[in-house]
Amino acid sequence: MHSPRRSLILIAAGLTSTLGLAGCSASRETTGGMFVFDVEGASYQILSAVDSEGNGANYLLCRVDGRTVLRALDGDQDGVIESVLTGAMSVQEANRIYSLGIEVASSGGKVDRREAPRLFRLEERGQTWSVRTVADGPGSPYNTFSIIDSDGTHRAVATDEGADGILDRLVEGDYPLGSAQPLYRTILDRGQLLGRIVRENNRFIVQPEHTP
Repeated sequence: MHSPRRSLILIAAGLTSTLGLAGCSASRETTGGMFVFDVEGASYQILSAVDSEGNGANYLLCRVDGRTVLRALDGDQDGVIESVLTGAMSVQEANRIYSLGIEVASSGGKVDRREAPRLFRLEERGQTWSVRTVADGPGSPYNTFSIIDSDGTHRAVATDEGADGILDRLVEGDYPLGSAQPLYRTILDRGQLLGRIVRENNRFIVQPEHTP
């Protein structure tokens, strides 16, 4: 049986920055938090970043004399380091330190565990399409559909206010809504085939990703 993936976000009120999240080809404004802790005499940071679509990543950092000697990535914010981007530390050792940092941060009330956003992304030939389900309140979900170029530019962001598969209005970009509509339905169909989107009560709802 699968259980919903949980996102680990470290909160620092009012922190806003511009970061290039892993897997993104361009920098975008992000919000998140930073937590500093010590392990065996060395100072480390856990940095969380989440962009406007809910995509996020956590980084384990260590700097010595202003130089980054360690940068490791938890690309889906599930509490597990997948790769070491800078430095010679092993992934196993990075995870040991990362886990200690999370434990300390959690004991201090600095960790917010959230369900991963209901976001489905499809990338082909340098083009990215995404559908995200958002709930204003009980029984009132809506979808946003984004068309993203290879440089990270949003050509279009449109809303499906009833999550019924029909785009209602363009909120960003100048892409014709009539041209976006068939693309949207194609992405909904692909999402259903992959089990990431389900149709419930005539609404198309993106499902959170799951871990094995």
